[in-house]
Amino acid sequence: MKRGMTLMELLVSMAIFAILGAGVFFLYRSFISQRIVQTTLVRTEGDLTYFQQYFSRLISSAGFGIPAEATDVLSGGGNSLNIRTLIAGQNRGTGCFRVLGADGNVVYASDFDVNGRPCTGISYTRCLDLERKQNCTKTPRVEFFDPGTDKIKLDTSNSSLPSQCLSGTVNLRLGFGDSTPQPVISCIANFKVLCIYKDGNIDTNCNFDGSQTSVVLCFFVQLNQKAPEGGQSLVEPTFRGPCLEGNDPSRPENKVSDDVPDWSSVRWAVVEWVIDLPNIR
Repeated sequence: MKRGMTLMELLVSMAIFAILGAGVFFLYRSFISQRIVQTTLVRTEGDLTYFQQYFSRLISSAGFGIPAEATDVLSGGGNSLNIRTLIAGQNRGTGCFRVLGADGNVVYASDFDVNGRPCTGISYTRCLDLERKQNCTKTPRVEFFDPGTDKIKLDTSNSSLPSQCLSGTVNLRLGFGDSTPQPVISCIANFKVLCIYKDGNIDTNCNFDGSQTSVVLCFFVQLNQKAPEGGQSLVEPTFRGPCLEGNDPSRPENKVSDDVPDWSSVRWAVVEWVIDLPNIR
């Protein structure tokens, strides 16, 4: 015989979905533990599938375990982005959480942290109630291990650029917590970060106000393929989707030649990744 959902089950469900949002905790064991990328060079368009999944899982975690009153969940835009998320650290326990029911007993607990280490013996010091307010006395609530410096940093730099990269390209870099950002994708051009807002506007200003729904990463990436000699000339890549400024592909900021004069000697891929932000709705 079928039975209805109990109050306890409802509270647990509300805690998990209201605070973690969109199943973010499923990424822990499978993806973030592999965040050290083995190569920064993109050989073909197929390689971009991996990087798209990688960045989507990182950026969509913005706001994970962060109190609702926080004002710096997102900051930056243009050529850099900072996001607050409790999966940014590398300490043992980063990403561990547990759900306490109305009676104060643990009804769910994660088994492993973001690097695949057991969550047993972890001290939980950040507590959010159903309204995502910081409260370690109220039940039901969700408790997190707090690694301290919980930001992911995204920017670009032309230092340590591989020799294969054309003049005018840069490295896309990622940093976790206090660590120095490291190259993740090399040989990119015209990089910019945009935010999409609830009213549909798209802006380079991503400073958090609670109305952002998505982040867009825009850039051209040099593939590890030479252009054919004496054959068909390459068509210059341009932005066409949300990254297109002024609705005009001929504008310099929408073309790879804006940054890379010798663009036609290699093949390029156009990146316009729209990444949803389920935890800050």
